[in-house]
Amino acid sequence: LVLDPEQLNFLWVTEFPLFEFDEEGGIGSTHHPFTAPIPEHEQALSQHWHDASQLSKIRGQHYDLVVNGVELGGGSIRIHRADMQEHVLENVLKIPLEQFSHLLKGLRSGCPPHGGIAL
Repeated sequence: LVLDPEQLNFLWVTEFPLFEFDEEGGIGSTHHPFTAPIPEHEQALSQHWHDASQLSKIRGQHYDLVVNGVELGGGSIRIHRADMQEHVLENVLKIPLEQFSHLLKGLRSGCPPHGGIAL
């Protein structure tokens, strides 16, 4: 494979797994605990959160921008529903809700879908 050094080859990397697993069976976020699942996987997240084999299939709405094999930046669409955010924090990741009471209060007040990217 020979690449033209004058050509810019852009690539969006999408649909990363939402969760990662350590050797002891612990679960963590691959991006951050506020990343939303892709819409098609929301039901699996709510129904199969106790099953690691099912959780490993859930994809997140996070993305990287790559040019010529170099990552330029990345970002995500955030969870904007309080019930889903509470579920991910408390049930899946086992993070105490008290740490994020301000966020959950804001989400309960109404929050539109939102996201970002860092370049």
